[in-house]
Amino acid sequence: MSGAHPAEVLVSEPLGSEVIVNVKLGDALLKVRTLPDVRPDPGTRVFLRARPDALRVFDASSGAALN
Repeated sequence: MSGAHPAEVLVSEPLGSEVIVNVKLGDALLKVRTLPDVRPDPGTRVFLRARPDALRVFDASSGAALN
C-alpha cells in the first residue's frame, strides 16, 4: 500500500464508540484509535497511514502531551 507502514496488532481494546489497538511498528509501540467495527485480532498484520493533523504524541514517563 502506498505510504502505509506495516505493523503487528498486539491487543484490541473495545471502548464503546471506538477501539484502541496496540500495535508494534518496527521498535515502536503505538496506540491507534479505530471505529468500533474495526477490531483486528492479535498477531494480525495491518498497514498504517497517519494524518499528521490527527497525531498525538505523549511523553512515555509522564504521560504529558508533547504536541
